[in-house]
Amino acid sequence: MLTVLVDEEYGYRNWVWQAPDNAKELISDAISDEYFFASNLPTQFTEGTWTEIPYEEYKERFDSEQWDLHAMLHTYEDSMVYSIEDHKHWIELEFLDWYLGDK
Repeated sequence: MLTVLVDEEYGYRNWVWQAPDNAKELISDAISDEYFFASNLPTQFTEGTWTEIPYEEYKERFDSEQWDLHAMLHTYEDSMVYSIEDHKHWIELEFLDWYLGDK
């Protein structure tokens, strides 16, 4: 099982999804459909356990990296999913850009 933090519609609701190991593929497949809209979460993803959480808990879990995947779900045009490894890599790249930019 994977822990997926889900931001539904720019903070409308926040979720923790204890999801199957193929969660990234499930989300990627869903959001690639041009008719995707996150209007009826969590029923769009039936496997695993969904728990709605307050923003403060969501932010704490995100900041402390207590997740495997992070998903921002709205429409097919502006939804995304990425792994904790991707997140850490992006932080490293931002630091390098900042650090090298000062040289």
